[in-house]
Amino acid sequence: MRAWVRGHSAGRRVLNLFAYTCGFGVSAALGGAQAVKNVDLSRRVLAWGQENYALSGLSAPDTDFLYGDVFDWLRRLSKRGERFDLIVLDPPSFARRGKQIWRAERDYTGLTASVAGLLDPGGLLLSMTNHAGMSPRVFRQAVGEGMQQAGRRGQLLDTLSPGPDFPGADHLKALVWQLD
Repeated sequence: MRAWVRGHSAGRRVLNLFAYTCGFGVSAALGGAQAVKNVDLSRRVLAWGQENYALSGLSAPDTDFLYGDVFDWLRRLSKRGERFDLIVLDPPSFARRGKQIWRAERDYTGLTASVAGLLDPGGLLLSMTNHAGMSPRVFRQAVGEGMQQAGRRGQLLDTLSPGPDFPGADHLKALVWQLD
């Protein structure tokens, strides 16, 4: 998936959500992205991401690492009118924050709807999940319904496989959507 991001980032404004250690952000920057924003709830892993940028010979300004809840940042970025050409969406299957619980099988559609509004026409959405309980069909349906909820039209361009590093990892699923 990182190789795909690197190969499709040239000149694009990239938003890397649930960035963790920013592997997708590094890949996008190495691929020639115009700009990359990495969002994660953990300051520690974002700092690790900045170290990964430095180890890769990339500049890592603090403004490219957005600490906080992804859902809050989606609202802020939308309110600011920010748009992206490529969004990498790799949420956890399950997460708890205070009283809120995120479940991919229940919440992926709504997350996709929030994200789709930040994509410029022709923009790409790389949606991923590692939830073994979501079949490829259910996952594809959740992302498609999220696009519809956002009032966005698009098409499924590709289904990516985890590659030789993860043989038999059927729980890893990735879809590439392009907005009209």
